[in-house]
Amino acid sequence: LCLSGCAGLVLGDVGYFHALALIGPRLCSLIMATWPAIATTIVAARDGVPPPGLVAGMLLSVTGVTVVLLRSRDGSAWRPGLTRRQWWIGVGGALLGAVGQAVGVVLAQQGMARTADLPEGVDPLATTLVRMATGAAGVQLLAVLQRRPLALLEVPRHRGALAATLAGMLFGPVLGVWASMAATQLAPLPVASALMATTPIFMLPVAKFAYGARIGWLGAGGTVLTVLGVAVLLLVG
Repeated sequence: LCLSGCAGLVLGDVGYFHALALIGPRLCSLIMATWPAIATTIVAARDGVPPPGLVAGMLLSVTGVTVVLLRSRDGSAWRPGLTRRQWWIGVGGALLGAVGQAVGVVLAQQGMARTADLPEGVDPLATTLVRMATGAAGVQLLAVLQRRPLALLEVPRHRGALAATLAGMLFGPVLGVWASMAATQLAPLPVASALMATTPIFMLPVAKFAYGARIGWLGAGGTVLTVLGVAVLLLVG
């Protein structure tokens, strides 16, 4: 569980939030939707060759993301002055977030597994506490290595940033992660991860009306194709 926290909440979240600032929430959430395919690949490499249905779902997800990436540099709509190098760094950060999320969920599933000593497995709430404590320690260690040990104090100085952070903490690391750990324990991993990867669909209207993003038919089609891929993972899982 500690390794899961390091993968998902340190490496994954650092990459994801860096990408969020560069290329925006819609493209970030779309790239993050590839993590069920990555998680399925990890499980398949551990357990054997995946069935054709899982392979088809993974290919659909990757194809959908590729369509959106090739359509245009969507990050430029989020930050008009973004250079091509910065845009690709943002894409790389989102991919790091997807890999971290996938590795974190796979490790968490193993950590919560039922054993002879723990016939009921580890409680999802306890799992969340362990992962969050490890993640907080890991992020603080990164801040120290960057010679910014008091970086956390920058947030309370801005009321808007503090309010948004507290709201994000409630819906993300508290309710969201707790629910995701329960899903990971109670449902097959492809099913749980596929449902958790539907975020890009919800981000379409948010990006349109809250941020004024120009989505277009190709962008919407690529998003739907990505989520269709995780739906295939759900059906065959």
